[in-house]
Amino acid sequence: IKKIEDQTKCKAQCIDYSSPRWDHSIFLTNEVREIFNYINKNDLCKSGASRAEVFIDLVKNKKIDAPVCWDVIDKISQIAKNLDCIFLPGGEDIPQIWYGGSDSIYDDHYRTLVELTLIHEARQRGIPLMGVCRGHQVIHVYHGKKLIDSPSGYYGNQTFTLIDPKQKGLLAPLFCDTVIGEVMHHQGVNIAEGQNGTGDLEPLTVQNDLVKAAESKYGAGSPVITTQFHPEIYGTRGSGPLSKNNEKFFEILHESAIVRNHKKTGITAEALVEARNNLKNPQKKLPPVNPRPFNSFIYSFIQNYFGRA
Repeated sequence: IKKIEDQTKCKAQCIDYSSPRWDHSIFLTNEVREIFNYINKNDLCKSGASRAEVFIDLVKNKKIDAPVCWDVIDKISQIAKNLDCIFLPGGEDIPQIWYGGSDSIYDDHYRTLVELTLIHEARQRGIPLMGVCRGHQVIHVYHGKKLIDSPSGYYGNQTFTLIDPKQKGLLAPLFCDTVIGEVMHHQGVNIAEGQNGTGDLEPLTVQNDLVKAAESKYGAGSPVITTQFHPEIYGTRGSGPLSKNNEKFFEILHESAIVRNHKKTGITAEALVEARNNLKNPQKKLPPVNPRPFNSFIYSFIQNYFGRA
């Protein structure tokens, strides 16, 4: 994040994931439970849309009375209008009700609703999107995937290779060279459920039947990058050194944001080439692209950044 800020000379826009008030979480939980009861009763996911997509559509378009949820979704939707890319980090578990499991009185839905709304806006508006650990999981939940709870042995370093050496895409070249990443998660995306769920996510690498990285099949316009491992950790930790190319995941997101920003301001081939050259040569300063701040990342300041996910 600091590298991005240094290059763009702008601060990343951040969203606080904590609920506005202690009682807000209670009202939100009640509304979430009522909306999912309505979705289940009326079998609204039979069309193939995910539970999260149906939920956001119902609330955003006021097809159901849910003032607390509507306030959250509307606020985040307005913020997303000015973003050039979105990054979703690791953190605590995702409540099971969002992917078809049971609900709990202890569930805190605020962060999940914020992130699912950001994903919805990214897919609708063509905003480049990246998720790590919990971010990887919540993006798959939005696209109709279920999560496996409590897989064992998922802490430490793992080595990743392509499922199919012939795979193409933005991330595939990174996995042609061995990628070693650090994992620490409590939920996972199971490959056996089907490669894409209801969306266009394509798994790239798998460990013990869990998807460890994926990207959007049709990512040329608005790439989606997800990793269960932590590419932001690319130094030596734990059992040994990690891949030197882990940083490139963020470079891809950064370049995608530059392209999106230029598209909105009248891009020229020369300007895009210059922006790409500057990205590869960090000591250079990126050229100004328009008067408004360059919103490179949206990032959460949560105390448990390396909490369970």
